[in-house]
Amino acid sequence: MNASIKVVLLNPPTLEEKERTPDIGLGYVAASLRSHGHDPIVLQQEDQYDMPAVVERVLGFEPELIGIKVFSRDANVVSKLIDMLREKAPDIPIVLGGPHPSAVKPDIMWKQFGSRVNYIMKGEAELSILRMVEAMQGGDDPALLEKVPGLIWMDDTGTLRDNPTYLEPDLDKISIPAWDLMDPRTYNGSFFFWMNRDVTAPVITSRGCPFLCTFCSQNIITGKQVRHRSIDAVLDEMEMLVNDYGVRHIDIVDDHFLLHKNYVRDLCSGILERNIKITWSCGGARLDGITADLIKLVEKSGCVAMAVGLESGTDRILKMIKKALTVERAKKHIDIVAKNTNIKIMGFFVLGFPSETEEEIEQTIEFARNLPIDIATFLNFTPFPGSPLFDEMMEKGWFTDEFWLDVKVTARTYTAANMVPPEVLDKLYRKAYRRFYLRPKKIAAFVIDGFAGRQSFRPWFRRILIKFSWRLSRRSFKTVAAAESQKPKKPQEELASAAR
Repeated sequence: MNASIKVVLLNPPTLEEKERTPDIGLGYVAASLRSHGHDPIVLQQEDQYDMPAVVERVLGFEPELIGIKVFSRDANVVSKLIDMLREKAPDIPIVLGGPHPSAVKPDIMWKQFGSRVNYIMKGEAELSILRMVEAMQGGDDPALLEKVPGLIWMDDTGTLRDNPTYLEPDLDKISIPAWDLMDPRTYNGSFFFWMNRDVTAPVITSRGCPFLCTFCSQNIITGKQVRHRSIDAVLDEMEMLVNDYGVRHIDIVDDHFLLHKNYVRDLCSGILERNIKITWSCGGARLDGITADLIKLVEKSGCVAMAVGLESGTDRILKMIKKALTVERAKKHIDIVAKNTNIKIMGFFVLGFPSETEEEIEQTIEFARNLPIDIATFLNFTPFPGSPLFDEMMEKGWFTDEFWLDVKVTARTYTAANMVPPEVLDKLYRKAYRRFYLRPKKIAAFVIDGFAGRQSFRPWFRRILIKFSWRLSRRSFKTVAAAESQKPKKPQEELASAAR
């Protein structure tokens, strides 16, 4: 066995405002490294905006390898972070992994980062990181580098190599996350912002997405075939989190948790049979084929919230993005949940798809208002690397391969002839939040839940109220604008400036 090395696994500062939750992706990689005798450290710095301090924190562990998880939205921040690390510690190997390297074409990824890092990996990393460490300790022998799944590297002839990825078919063979390195009691967030501040931990029960949505690239990372953990493995992890870390709420963060009804039924029954005292929620829920009996069992086992990707309120857009959903079916599915349970429903909607008109965006806003959902999140369309829409837009020359070194998720940084202009989209984006939230029944619901200790006083919802309610009158707009002009820049703005 090769010698043990110390590895810092870093989630870098992010431009997106978010609450901190344990990063189970890094937790899985850490567990894999530890199982082979290495010494991993999980360092989550999403909410840290002092870049020099982050660099000092990383180097303070005296790592022999630095692994950086890269999301597309933070590619520019990571680029600056790499430069700062290289300036302070030019000899420490750096490996990039995560969603961005997995989705971006290898030649573009190498062009942007290859000269400044030692390794770039795509796909699931539990096996790849072990093979990569072996190759590193073997002096980067090409024979060893060829065995690293998902590795992007330059061989001795100057040829860019793109190793095939590997997806472990039996998820029970992968060690559960190294929870002692990211103790849930030290985090303050939840996927669902309105949840009580109970100790919360994310759990996955499956990997993979069989759908072909043109705006999404998730199945490039986890594959198109859904692979499930065994029911007992999931229940054992839940019990461990409850008993060892005081977890009271579980966020199931699968791509499509409710997709396989028999699996859902068995897991919910198992929670009840083992008498696991938790509440839980699920993101990325697809409600295809959901029945009243099943959703009642889901609630009985502790489910209090779910997030559903609805995307659009027009059938034309849903067909164009290959959502495999219609407006009528979406409403039917939501009604089944709302009429048979008290589960809170959060709907995700995307505004500004290519070819989408102002009228169609207005239809989406009204669709959201008329659904029996509790929360709506509206996002500006963003072309994520690896998605069919991204490739199509690149081919049409709507942006360059440097796009993700400048983009922000909440602002469009590109234009096209068949897209709603950015200034119009911005107005519609703000209108969507006003129309959905500034209604008597929504305000009353938030106040009631706020007094119960849940929704209204959480930071995310306070931001919604501050951001949109003052726009109801011109006078209040001027008052707030004047006050805002006297404030210092937000940390995210300082970080964005530093990353340019």
